Amino acid sequence: MSDAWHYVDGNETVGPVPHEQLRKFLLSPSGGKNTLVWRNGFSDWKAAYEVGELGAVFEEPPPFLRRVTQPAANPMTASPASAPRPVKTSFADESFGKKALRGVGSLFGLLIGFVGFKVLGATLVWPAALIGITWFILAKCKVETVAVPMLAVVVGHTGWMIVGHAMLFVMGLWTDDQLLFLVDVVIVIALLIWFLWARSRAAAIGVLVYQMLALSMGALQWGEVTIPGASSQALMLAQAMHIFLRVVGIGLCIYAISKLRKKPTTAKLTEVFE
Repeated sequence: MSDAWHYVDGNETVGPVPHEQLRKFLLSPSGGKNTLVWRNGFSDWKAAYEVGELGAVFEEPPPFLRRVTQPAANPMTASPASAPRPVKTSFADESFGKKALRGVGSLFGLLIGFVGFKVLGATLVWPAALIGITWFILAKCKVETVAVPMLAVVVGHTGWMIVGHAMLFVMGLWTDDQLLFLVDVVIVIALLIWFLWARSRAAAIGVLVYQMLALSMGALQWGEVTIPGASSQALMLAQAMHIFLRVVGIGLCIYAISKLRKKPTTAKLTEVFE
């Protein structure tokens, strides 16, 4: 077994190190089965779980079934009924204050949702539904947890734009100027593919730049959008929702960028050892 291993810790390479030191790092919070490793004989860097001699580090034993031997009856031995049992905390055991706080929070959330629906109507329902659906799909696809909100907002927001322009087309209110929204659709699709392929901080920065540019354009067009048959109040609410989603999206991008770890490319790692 080779004792000249190299591995990637954050943005730096460490090595050569013995197998035991590498094993301890892989089992530490900073390591994991996706850690990139290399040793003499490898043509390229590999994830730790792809290396047979390292894969055993992450194998877990089968569940241990304890076989209890019944001792002979002894009147001096305490009965099992007298042994202490773990206490489980249930909702019924919570204090009155916690129950009241939980109930008030639920009612407050329902009230906000009801008022928002009454005031904004479809302007709230459509983006909320599309963002929620996108969030669910991304979570099922095992996308990084810190990036799911960022992608859900930008994709759901774009989906809302597609629904709105489709409705205008059906109603015969489509104009050639509205073809510009297709640029947003293409950019968002490209950014989504980029992030799902790279899973990198650079891709998240790309989403941030797009959100900032889109926010600037929305602010410049404030109050200038007109649609035949639509009231100025409805248009202002829609524009306000667009700007709100852009601001929220920017905040989520910054959060994702701060949490994502930059992964070095294979080319850069190869240059280190040439």
